[in-house]
Amino acid sequence: ITVTYAGKTATFKVTVKNEITRISVKTAPSKTTYIKGEELDLTGGIITVTYEDGSTIEIPMTSNEVEITGYNGQEEGEQEITVTYAEKTATFKVTVRNEITGISIKSAPSKTTYIKGEELDLTGGIITVTYEDGSIVEVPMTSSEVEITGYNEQEEGEQEITVTYAGETATFIITVKNEITGISIKAAPSKTTYIKGENLDLTGGIITVTYEDESTAEMPITSNGVEIIGYNEQEEGEQEITVTYAGKTATFKVTVKNEITGISIKTAPSKTTYIKGENLDLTGGIIIVTYEDGSIEEISMTSNGVEITGYNGQEGEQTITVTYKGYSTTFTVSFNEEIKNEDNTSTIYESILPNAGFRTTIIVAILIMVILAIISYIKYRKCIF
Repeated sequence: ITVTYAGKTATFKVTVKNEITRISVKTAPSKTTYIKGEELDLTGGIITVTYEDGSTIEIPMTSNEVEITGYNGQEEGEQEITVTYAEKTATFKVTVRNEITGISIKSAPSKTTYIKGEELDLTGGIITVTYEDGSIVEVPMTSSEVEITGYNEQEEGEQEITVTYAGETATFIITVKNEITGISIKAAPSKTTYIKGENLDLTGGIITVTYEDESTAEMPITSNGVEIIGYNEQEEGEQEITVTYAGKTATFKVTVKNEITGISIKTAPSKTTYIKGENLDLTGGIIIVTYEDGSIEEISMTSNGVEITGYNGQEGEQTITVTYKGYSTTFTVSFNEEIKNEDNTSTIYESILPNAGFRTTIIVAILIMVILAIISYIKYRKCIF
């Protein structure tokens, strides 16, 4: 488009699309729970507009071209909000609640120990909001509706942090420490063996932080402010991973293996015989993973990444498939017949008495033995007298 003024020109571009076929809600607004009387807040809401040729664009719900209807700030309960754009509509839901009676701390933030000068980290913090009707809602402390006061990053010692929501307050405690003198690895991440190309997994890793006053604090390796370097997913062999926090470092080791060539069962689970309806128990089950270079690794069947299929809890012999990294192996489980006693408790007869005919034979044999014993006893008494 060319703009001309006083003989001078400038240009800008527009795009003319074909017809809109539909719109959808890509992201509902961040705030979906309201107290009676509050205004609708569309912040964070996004719609996706789809055209005849399959192309799409995203538009914020706050756009002047978007019409919002259906909200009543005085009506309690769930409400369906209609979004209209170019005569096409989509919906999302909000809930209007009665007055709040109080809030409480469900979970304090993951990080509660700080070094002087660090910023407050609210990750993991959750408050419980209670309403007049007894209903409750959980709200993260990172929500824009939550106000946090009381933190002073330069003041050492315990500090009481106040959380305010809709005029109600609750508190939790954090500690600001003096300088760090060192860090150490308390627990390496659960996963320390990788196949080439796998991403580093820090789950389960914990560091111990030591301060000038010799006090210590533990924190997850995944915490904000912790830096991890030294991992190369394409380099085979043992690698030393460096953990850095507040300028101090510690290390742990991982091993990157070449491609897997196969897996096998080293030990089947301890329990391989079941009664109909029982859940599969993988305790004790171990697989052997073999790599291209001939090295092997033992992995529990309960480990992340191990998939178990083929069990349905019904009778008969079943082949259970264990899959890891695209490779599979199997083991077998079986079922015993479940018999109900007169008191409705279960017992397993199948392993002792395979069928009803055999059970009858045993019972008759026992009766004959009892009768013969009685006759022998009578004869013995006669002989005495």
